[in-house]
Amino acid sequence: MGSGHSGPLSTGLFLVLLAPAAQLSALAPASVAQDPDVFLGATAVLFDNATVIDGRGGQPRPNSAILVWNGRIQAVGSRSRLQVPEGTAIIDLEGAYVVPGFIDAHATPRVARTLADMLAAGVTGVREAAMPLADFEARGRAPLGDEPLPAVFIGGAVLDAEGGPGLALGSADDIDAAVRRLIDVDGAAFVSVSPSIPAEWIIPLARETRRRDTPVWVDGRGAGWLTRVRAGADVTSHLISGDPDMLPVTDRPAAYGSPASSRVDVAGWLSALDPAGEPVRRAVDALLSRDAAVVPMLAVAEAELPCVSRDRPCDPTANRAERGRSSWSKAQALVRFLHHEGVRLLVGSGSPDETIAGDGFHRELRLLVEAGIPSLDVLSMATRNAAIALGILHDRGTLEAGKRADFVVLDANPVEDIEAARSVSFVVLEGKGWRPLAEGGFERLRFR
Repeated sequence: MGSGHSGPLSTGLFLVLLAPAAQLSALAPASVAQDPDVFLGATAVLFDNATVIDGRGGQPRPNSAILVWNGRIQAVGSRSRLQVPEGTAIIDLEGAYVVPGFIDAHATPRVARTLADMLAAGVTGVREAAMPLADFEARGRAPLGDEPLPAVFIGGAVLDAEGGPGLALGSADDIDAAVRRLIDVDGAAFVSVSPSIPAEWIIPLARETRRRDTPVWVDGRGAGWLTRVRAGADVTSHLISGDPDMLPVTDRPAAYGSPASSRVDVAGWLSALDPAGEPVRRAVDALLSRDAAVVPMLAVAEAELPCVSRDRPCDPTANRAERGRSSWSKAQALVRFLHHEGVRLLVGSGSPDETIAGDGFHRELRLLVEAGIPSLDVLSMATRNAAIALGILHDRGTLEAGKRADFVVLDANPVEDIEAARSVSFVVLEGKGWRPLAEGGFERLRFR
């Protein structure tokens, strides 16, 4: 959960950050009055001597600085090239690694406490996949007091055609009214579609949402996602979906013609899949032509395959173990192929499920790297790509001038080892620093 501080920052940095304001005056110009009991608002802070990983795909930049004023990034670059205003508080990060705040593109944080735990893991933005805004807010954050929380992007009730817990559609004629309710009344930032919605309904749905500049996210489990992407979906979750159109025609079981279901024979589907075969190549063409994105959710597939997950006991019989390993290698090859071909991938945890909040996100990062995707690219998937898919790249996702000062300070280099993304020293939200505590909660860091 990122509460450990055994790296280089755990000694010098926090002595600086948590020192009384009178001591901090030695770091900041003396023209700014210091009061240990008052936070000065709308003042500049320079995070100096940082190694910046900006989320745009470039290599880490050591000896960099980030100038923040009034909750926004004013400049990023070499300290010698930055114009630092008089009165700026200067925080020496001692070479620590700074990345944009992570964005979990598929999560289900049912209570505010879960969100706080995700923030402790460096997740500063969360796409809540299936809950209306009013229902989410009704869960309340009162027990947390003034603790910080990540931003939550709400999609509202999931459009459903089978009378489930979402917003039921009886026919395609109901689409316009449903979209108006979700976006105009409920304030949905995107429209979520369950596998039960027929693919042909996506065409009028996407047409209506585009009028409101709102993306369509589809869940491809069971029904598959390829025809839905071709019909106009912008993002699809669950790469390992059981999509029949990604299999050779001769290997498409009759069962895949049945009504949509969230249950997928993951091992059976993967055993018939050619990860670089012609059907998959056509799927890639559809994704690229639509500029659509995919949330692979490898951890979900891994959990459903026998003898693959490191965290679950396994029946060691040879056939079961071999089938699991063979299927898993195809899943890895598939996500690796999509990345190689330029499909935009996001990082979604599906948590909290059976994992500690935040842990599922970092597990997904590791699985993507183990599949053969460079860690630097995975970091961009977890930041910039997610911001693009949510339509918030103007505000989040990279470390650039003009964007919100939301970033994570890490004790170790996540490019060398993606597990270092767990080494959260502290997080910055709109320029304010928060250190996660081992016992839960956060400590506000005084930068002045």
